[in-house]
Amino acid sequence: MITIIIKQIKLRRKFKKIDEYNNALSEIGKMRKDTKTLYRIETNATIEDTKTEGFTTYGGTINGMDIIDIRIKVDLSTIRGTAQLAHELKHAFQFYNGEMIFAFDIKTNKVVVNSCKPMERESIQRHKAYAPIIVNTDYLDNISDSRISLDQMKNQYPNYEYIYRKK
Repeated sequence: MITIIIKQIKLRRKFKKIDEYNNALSEIGKMRKDTKTLYRIETNATIEDTKTEGFTTYGGTINGMDIIDIRIKVDLSTIRGTAQLAHELKHAFQFYNGEMIFAFDIKTNKVVVNSCKPMERESIQRHKAYAPIIVNTDYLDNISDSRISLDQMKNQYPNYEYIYRKK
């Protein structure tokens, strides 16, 4: 009986991973058709924060398209790199889907994002589907427990430009 339960648990985990892979492919397919945004990926990137393996940020505009920069510290040929890319692509899809909002200060080039625990948990789930690597979640202590709206961003950063997609 115990063996059957263990096998069922393992099978459920495999199906959860397969669902996550299928979701990732679907999301990438949608982003590939996005004519408003250029998604730029840099690997072996220099990232000053030693606890950060990668991040997604606003990178300006080119030919009328917003640039979303995905920066990953390691090479994609590694499991760490692949898992981190999966994590960051989830954030890119959150932007595409209208959930992620960037606020940009033209004077200082400072970019802030409406990062929150629900969006990070989605990305961490994607990350874990690609590798059994323990994700550093220390930064979760410093971000909002709930989603941050455009109005909240405008109140907090009143003189910034806002880059987002309407839902």
